[in-house]
Amino acid sequence: MRSANTGPDPERWARRRGGAAILALLWLIAACTPGGGEATPQNTVVTTTSTTVPADLSGGTLRVGLPDPVGISAPAVEGLPGLEVMDLLFDGLTSLGPDGRAIPAVAESWESDDGAIWDFHLRSDAVFENGEPVTAQSFVDAFTRLADPHTSAPLAPLGGYALGISGWGIPTDPNESSRLGVTAADPSTLRIVLDRPFSLLPEALAHPVFAPVATADLDPGGTSRPIGNGPYRLAGPWTPGTDIVLERSPTYRGPRPPAGRVEIIHMEPSDAAGILDRSDVDLALTTAGSVPSPGAAWSTVSTDGPDSLFLGFPVMVPPADQIDLRAALVLAVDRGALAASVDADLYDPLDRFIVPPLHGSDDSTCTTCRTDPEEALTRWETLDSPPDSIRLYHVNTPRARAAAETLAAQWAENPGVTVEAVSMDLLKLVESLGDGTVDGPFLLDWSWDVPTVLDVIGPLLETGSADNFTGLADSELDAALIDARGSLDPAEQSRAIRAATARIDELIPITPLLSRRITWGAADGLGGVTSDPYGRIRLAAVSVP
Repeated sequence: MRSANTGPDPERWARRRGGAAILALLWLIAACTPGGGEATPQNTVVTTTSTTVPADLSGGTLRVGLPDPVGISAPAVEGLPGLEVMDLLFDGLTSLGPDGRAIPAVAESWESDDGAIWDFHLRSDAVFENGEPVTAQSFVDAFTRLADPHTSAPLAPLGGYALGISGWGIPTDPNESSRLGVTAADPSTLRIVLDRPFSLLPEALAHPVFAPVATADLDPGGTSRPIGNGPYRLAGPWTPGTDIVLERSPTYRGPRPPAGRVEIIHMEPSDAAGILDRSDVDLALTTAGSVPSPGAAWSTVSTDGPDSLFLGFPVMVPPADQIDLRAALVLAVDRGALAASVDADLYDPLDRFIVPPLHGSDDSTCTTCRTDPEEALTRWETLDSPPDSIRLYHVNTPRARAAAETLAAQWAENPGVTVEAVSMDLLKLVESLGDGTVDGPFLLDWSWDVPTVLDVIGPLLETGSADNFTGLADSELDAALIDARGSLDPAEQSRAIRAATARIDELIPITPLLSRRITWGAADGLGGVTSDPYGRIRLAAVSVP
């Protein structure tokens, strides 16, 4: 899977997803919540289209500054800007509420008896902007296109490793029926079959890449002006490198968005503060530490995003195979000082395995994520032969070096060990982590892709996971993670998450260090400017004065 450099700063530490080395921050944006309206019969195609029905542009124009999107349709999209546009153009099966749990969108209800087979029941009034009804087949077509490896969609792997949809990624043989576990049980019922139970599938399906596709958009060339079913439509075809103009869709049956028009203006986050100062945009993704000039009428909106920094240990390799050594190093870390040394404007100390407000965060607290010099020294002194020196591995970037230098200084003071910081390029570090040649702690940057505990601690620690660089294989932890993924009972799911994180606390193969903040600049007077569980602004809810 590839990802674009769309964030405020291109530097990332190492991560691996599905066995492929990448530097990534995959921004996930939930679809807007639709509402009721007059139903369109399922067997009727409205004859009016988006080009013949004039848009209601009352409510003013919202001007949003974002980097140039990498695609604005499911086969091409990756990165925050394109996903923001897709969020305006499409409604998926579900959306996310303020607590990060799934709420109805095109699907008005859903159920599963075992967490592996799901039925989603669609609203009868959902239509695309050209009047075509949104049916279960609209989602079957979309998922089939996305899952086909010939499509080469950058975000296609989400359907396999994250959701676990049966048959995902298997090439379609034109002489055989599709083996993909997505079918239309009837025109208004979509059935999804998974390889293993996944209780948070409705939350994961809020990602815009799982939006439906209109029949006319199945043509692979129809990506410059995708036909949406969301609150806005494109005013005209889009060409990369140009601004994007959207207008309120007259066929949308959900809540009426406040702004009649949205302009996505191409700009880099490093330029956003000056442009906001001049009031040339209303809202913009900006850099950490951005501040308005005196007299400027805007302020910042910051929230933790999906990107976290972890400290990992190769638990099968000396000297990191000693639990007391791992505990001593973890308890000696001062996360506040670490955040300040790396970038106080960009990073916050993280004392849990799942970044708030991601679902499951409250159950993922880390009891060893505290600074306790006395216990750190005690655990170190229990070692039979404390090493005089250890190696700390990291990617060769300024922020990774700053983090490594700070940890080395803290560990030199307590428990009193010399640290050799080993800097590598990304591919070499990933290769070394994968083949087991890393013999000391390492820094790992991780971005969750769907709102579930399994996309954080699961990939990093499950036995056999391609992303498990620690070498840990623990049946008790695996069982807790399986329960957390599969339980349909919220109370049981919370219990399983707590059991999993308690086991991690006991074994200490990894520990969270920092979470990365996302910063927007918003003009004074805008209404509805709120961030969601992914750190983005719901543009379809923003009103202009």
